[in-house]
Amino acid sequence: MISSETIICAAPNPWDSPWRNRHQIMSRLARQNRVVYMEPRPYLRAVLRQPRQLWQQGPRWQEALPNLYIYRPLPWAPVSGQTPLRQLFAGWRRLDLARHLRRLGPERPILWLVSPDQGDMIGQWNEKLIVYHVVDDYTAYEAGFARQKRLAWLRQLDDTMTRRADLVICTHPDLCRQKTAVNPHCAYVPNAVDWYRFQKALTEPLPPIFDQLPRPVIGYVGVINDKIDLTLLRQVAIAYPRGTLLLVGPLSLRFRTEEWQALQLPNVRALGRQPVSAVPHFMKGCDVALMPYQLNAWTASIDPLKMYEYLACGLPVVSTPIPAAKNFAEALYIAASENFVTAVGQALLEDTPEKRVYRQTLVRTHSWENRVESISTHLQKALLRRR
Repeated sequence: MISSETIICAAPNPWDSPWRNRHQIMSRLARQNRVVYMEPRPYLRAVLRQPRQLWQQGPRWQEALPNLYIYRPLPWAPVSGQTPLRQLFAGWRRLDLARHLRRLGPERPILWLVSPDQGDMIGQWNEKLIVYHVVDDYTAYEAGFARQKRLAWLRQLDDTMTRRADLVICTHPDLCRQKTAVNPHCAYVPNAVDWYRFQKALTEPLPPIFDQLPRPVIGYVGVINDKIDLTLLRQVAIAYPRGTLLLVGPLSLRFRTEEWQALQLPNVRALGRQPVSAVPHFMKGCDVALMPYQLNAWTASIDPLKMYEYLACGLPVVSTPIPAAKNFAEALYIAASENFVTAVGQALLEDTPEKRVYRQTLVRTHSWENRVESISTHLQKALLRRR
């Protein structure tokens, strides 16, 4: 494990949002390094639309874990597309974070970026290493929503970021192949599971709500966004009117709100966002777990965290045939949309204690501890190249 480094992670989500791979990685790197988790920079339009909300977000610098500090950028220095304001606000943000970094010592930081629109941060803090962590095909994500002009702009940003990085870490082999064509210093590091936390949760009581839920409980745990096939979820709910379709996670839909409304059936329980510590308990209470992803360019290169977490609970998992599911094909029920409901029934019927142990065994080595050790090795090699 690398040690005694200062790492600035420019995150696209707040620290108290549902935990993603960057939360897992940074919380472990902080055990032997100093980590600054920089929450998203506000945009001018959001500041003008909801100024009070930004001002009431809490302290702008706090220690969330030992050696892990949350930094909230200045709400009065938002990202702006207007050139004079952009330069002025960027200068204020740079000076403000530099003031906080001085508390951690004189060490030059490692800059960890996760979004193509963060390239303007490069060079601001005399960083010793630039890491670009690619967890999605960002242009494919926008392809269904953005105009061609914006898509071309995003592709240019992504290409520039890839070229400038000292190390590109990708969560899917297809992403790694794409980036290697631009930057040879790419590393494939898939997602993982907090193995020990999930094993501990298996010995603890279920949330009380499970006493009220008719069985079988068919669960989806995760953010409900536009890559989820809501029509497929409705079909499952209709097929099991005496059971429960349990949805645990925040709603983050840009479109398809009509499909969401059509999912409001008597046996559908949407609990919204739950505390990070409670997520394993909600997962283990399900009889079968779902990965109902749409099949498109966006989902072709995702590596779902929930796949590892479901299996760590020993759950039978039904997934649409996204490429990532093939990594655990022997443990998943992979079914096209027309066979998805049938696969749910098969998963319920064939589940046994022995199969649950087998699924857990498959993902035991896919722990975040092992992944972070791999990342540490790549960081050390990148630091040697820079020297």
